[in-house]
Parts: sequence; structure tokens; C-alpha cells
Amino acid sequence: MKLALALAAVALTGCGALLRPMLAPPATVEKKLLGTPRTFKQYGDGGVWLSDAVPHLHEVANEMCVIKSMNTDQFNHAPAELLVYTG
Repeated sequence: MKLALALAAVALTGCGALLRPMLAPPATVEKKLLGTPRTFKQYGDGGVWLSDAVPHLHEVANEMCVIKSMNTDQFNHAPAELLVYTG
């Protein structure tokens, strides 16, 4: 039964990756992520987090509107970008 489900999943997705055994990476492998070279600080009365990427932007932090609660039901970015730019 499991093999039939796996073959059906391969047929639907079009990839054979599900048939390969899933092995855990060796314990000796270290995963490293590159962090941002920018520094972030809170500015203004509202505590807006800004980086040093745009110089002097922190000087107008109280005059900016920052939306932190935007969401969408779409699964990709294109409809969300359209909504952001067109309303």
C-alpha cells in the first residue's frame, strides 16, 4: 500500500525524489548561514527597526508609516505585490 501511494505521489509531482531514501545528514556537518552586514536599531517614538542601509533615514522615523500586519491567502508573491502597489 505504501509503495502504491509513493508511486502515485511520484506520478502526480513528476519527480522521483520521493523514491530516494531519506537519510539524516552526518552529525559532523556544520550548517552556517551568512548574516546581514547591516546593523539594526530602534528609532522614533514607535520604536521602528531601521538598518544603516539608508543613511539618515532614522532622522525621519517619526514621520514614516510602517505596516507590520499585512497578510494574504495567496501562496505566491505576485498577487500580494499587486495588492500592495494597487490597493
